[in-house]
Amino acid sequence: MTAIDEQEKTRIDLHGAFIRRTSLRRASLVRANFSRADCAWADFSESDLTEANLKDADFSNTILRGADLKNANLAGTILKGADLTGVSNLTPTQLSEAIIDETTKLPELVG
Repeated sequence: MTAIDEQEKTRIDLHGAFIRRTSLRRASLVRANFSRADCAWADFSESDLTEANLKDADFSNTILRGADLKNANLAGTILKGADLTGVSNLTPTQLSEAIIDETTKLPELVG
């Protein structure tokens, strides 16, 4: 498979979807579109969210333990109360664009 074929792969489009309290553990969600989706209380443990679009989505109280957030768009993503313990490839820039609070569980090392 060439790099172009890889880029043209159809991505999962969950724009505006209501998937509260859903388990998507260990799911491959590369380049998935979750913009404006309601994913509160869902479980994304160990999922691959590389290049996923989470812009303006509600991920409050969501479990993201061990998820890969490489190049994920977190602009306006609500992460209040979310568990980001052990996430990989999360940068300070990504985190600064998200909405967090004192209940958000952040990884030990960001960057």
